[in-house]
Amino acid sequence: MQRPRPSRGLLLQTAVVVFFAACGGSSDSGTGGACEPGASKDCVCAGGYSGDQYCMDDGFYSSCQCAVNPDYGPPVGQDILMGTDGDLPLAPEDAPTPIDPGQAVCGGPLTWVCLDEWTLQRCVEGVMEQQPCGENEACVEGACRSVICAPSTVECTGEATFKKCDSTGTTWAQDLPCVAGTEIKAFCDPAINECICELPVHVLFVVDASGSMQLEEADPGVTRWDTALTAISQIMDQYPFLTYGLATFPGQTVDCGPDQCIGAGGCGYVSDVNLDLKQGQVQAIKDYLALRELAADPSELEYVLTPLLGMVRYLADFYPADGPLKDHPFPAYVVLVSDGQDSCFNPLDPTKVIGPLADLTEKLLTQFGVKTFTIGFNLESGQDQLDAMAMHGGTGLSSYIPAGDLTTLMAGFKTIFDSMEIRNCDEWTDLAMPPSCVDADGDGWCASVDCDDGLMSVNHGSAEVQGNGADDDYDGATDEPPEDQLDQDGDGFSPAQGDCDDFNPLAGPGAFEIPTDGSDNDCDGSFDETVCDCSPATGAGIEALSCASELSCQAGTLKSHQTGSSTGDHISGALVAVNHFGSGPNDLQPRMGNSYTLMASGLATGTNHSVDLPNGSWGTDPYSSSDDIYDVVEYEVILQAPTNAQGFSIDYVFFSEEYDDFVGTIYNDKFYIILNGPKTTGGQNKVINFTDCREPWDYWDLTGADCPLTSGYCCYIAINTALSECCWYNGCPDGPWTTDISGTGFTCADSYGSDSDDWGSSTGWLTTSWTIVPEETFKLTFHIHDTGDGIYDSEVILDNFRWHATPTTPGTEPSG
Repeated sequence: MQRPRPSRGLLLQTAVVVFFAACGGSSDSGTGGACEPGASKDCVCAGGYSGDQYCMDDGFYSSCQCAVNPDYGPPVGQDILMGTDGDLPLAPEDAPTPIDPGQAVCGGPLTWVCLDEWTLQRCVEGVMEQQPCGENEACVEGACRSVICAPSTVECTGEATFKKCDSTGTTWAQDLPCVAGTEIKAFCDPAINECICELPVHVLFVVDASGSMQLEEADPGVTRWDTALTAISQIMDQYPFLTYGLATFPGQTVDCGPDQCIGAGGCGYVSDVNLDLKQGQVQAIKDYLALRELAADPSELEYVLTPLLGMVRYLADFYPADGPLKDHPFPAYVVLVSDGQDSCFNPLDPTKVIGPLADLTEKLLTQFGVKTFTIGFNLESGQDQLDAMAMHGGTGLSSYIPAGDLTTLMAGFKTIFDSMEIRNCDEWTDLAMPPSCVDADGDGWCASVDCDDGLMSVNHGSAEVQGNGADDDYDGATDEPPEDQLDQDGDGFSPAQGDCDDFNPLAGPGAFEIPTDGSDNDCDGSFDETVCDCSPATGAGIEALSCASELSCQAGTLKSHQTGSSTGDHISGALVAVNHFGSGPNDLQPRMGNSYTLMASGLATGTNHSVDLPNGSWGTDPYSSSDDIYDVVEYEVILQAPTNAQGFSIDYVFFSEEYDDFVGTIYNDKFYIILNGPKTTGGQNKVINFTDCREPWDYWDLTGADCPLTSGYCCYIAINTALSECCWYNGCPDGPWTTDISGTGFTCADSYGSDSDDWGSSTGWLTTSWTIVPEETFKLTFHIHDTGDGIYDSEVILDNFRWHATPTTPGTEPSG
């Protein structure tokens, strides 16, 4: 190995002898041969040291008293003398630089010593002599040794041991251990000759799955989305021993349509991570990403927005505190990749998102030790948003990392991973100040994002101070009320009025819980809960009927409920809440909760469905031209729509003993869902559950302008609905029944000849949906009756009433 060496033109190969007078005991009086007893003066010692001479009682100076010279030995011709006060020899750091060879008298002889890393030096007969080492040698402990390794380099000697070359390159320190902390596995990697730590660092990739990511190209013919997936796979291959997880926003590839992209989650609500952090999950993430690669259909992705704030809020506020992202003994990181700014919270004013993003990112850091990196991938907007996250992410960066294609994205990933506490086996370092951050006012916001870097009180994270004439929070308004009194999401409520999430218009007082948006919509301290906790869930009481059908699940929405009969029938036994209808593992399990409500024009339970309810008379059907009606049973509820509701749905199954022998006639029992709302229906009763007709040339309930269906023929829910499941009628050209209703007393007869009052059929599970105005108070009436007789009963299951936060398409359809 060649190493730099200084010029040796001044070094002498042959000793040069120069003499000078040594300190004498009686020859120098300093003043003509005698001295003042007790006086002293300086003298010169070998090697350039200074000494002392003292005037003795006889008027002559003593011998020169010199300290020990560790390199040159004692002064020539005299003993080593200690000072009269017992001074120790001079310390090495006090010793002067040795004088040039041949110009000093030294004592000796001495063995060779190292003048520097490549030069020997010794004293021979009072003369200094120097000897250079060879071209590939270094001076070590008074000898020239061969250079065998590069100074300070490392080579692995075992699975977890290494040897290190010393600073001279002449010696290996053998079998040094790779040291790691508790629970950290360390080993020596022979490919790079470095100690590597399998530190269980947690890395959660958070990837923008918006329409622009899935539609725009990063490389020719390759979308930004697919490029990001490729880069994630490649970087995991380089660091396979880490703990990985994946979160995308939106969480799934979806298309909500232009009228449904509202709220903090946009069209893709964020309520979970796709694959939570787990060791050995590299392949699982690759498999998931491979499935997502083909999920994007350009014709359906126009309205997929970017719920960035919703994603970060989920991680900071709703991700479990005992989950691996937040509960970890070793470093945890979020690596976010996005091509734009949040477009769900406030697309018209993106600055509104900067402060909350910074606060939530800092919460992840300070409360849970999670550091955040941000990558702007072909970023066209939202620079300040990603900068704010980077600045408060604790990584030492003050801005996002830009990337534009696979090469630059991989370079960005490499920069991030090289800066992580992955390979150095050290403890997690303290937070570093962003090196490129200029923060003149010291408010924690770099000048690149700070609204006014001369005022500490003005930045995106400041609270507005009323009365000072300044826009403290830099939102374009001055001296507005405190944030807890502002309605920032426009839902009609401020935090002071009970809004628990004032960045989400779908959350606040009077809202219902949306089970998939990752928010605490009803402000009860939980989010995405789906279990109805009303009671009782079974029985014939009105509270059980409303609970079992989920009509009373949302607190404050059910204003009143009652049952009755317009034909005066005694309806005891006609309405009941049960856990299951029928026997065995049929297809009538509850759709929500553990029970549902039964309504019948006879007895609701059992298998006898040819019962005329007592004490009733007959009536006229107000919605159909069919024959007289009997055994009318009605269940009426008054509801107030939640503040975030724009529609509702309910699931049900209609059964009747009139299947199949009365198809196409006026003798078919009916089930009506009747809506009356001051805004939705103008205060008029409207039957909202109708479908195409089973045999429109024989029977219909509505036609022409009164029927909104394309066919022009509408039938209410009865045996004439097109959604009936056939038993034998006309050979069942569309196939026979598919819903197992065994044990109900309504199962199919095999033929016309065997069909009697002991047989029937059903529609299978149906869903009726309708629109509603938020906060509107309206009435729903569930009505069932017999037509033309008091026997041949019909029945319905009511279950899973639910609200919708987006506009709902009205109608009735099979629900599977």
